[in-house]
Amino acid sequence: MAKRGPTPSQSDAALTAAIRDVIAASPFHGEGHRKIWARLRTRGLRTSKHRTLAVMRTAECVGLHAAKYGTCFEALEPVRQGVRDQFEGMAAGVATGLTMRHDHGSQ
Repeated sequence: MAKRGPTPSQSDAALTAAIRDVIAASPFHGEGHRKIWARLRTRGLRTSKHRTLAVMRTAECVGLHAAKYGTCFEALEPVRQGVRDQFEGMAAGVATGLTMRHDHGSQ
């Protein structure tokens, strides 16, 4: 059975590429789906906020850590986990060029 509603004008892959272009062109870090959606509209790419959010949710969580005290070492623990898992080790320069995004969630 097909999904209800109109067929989107662009595929999810094309929308993902456009979202990545918007993020790369932005001077800011950690922007959410609403700002990305607005920037897509100014570029003439019309889609819904909900679809933009759904496509942006394809990211992968590579590190998670909970601690009683929020020291700088505790904050770096998820980064260490992600580098170790994605780059298979902790050697000097192994993650050169890596960029991070965060959502400024609860501290």
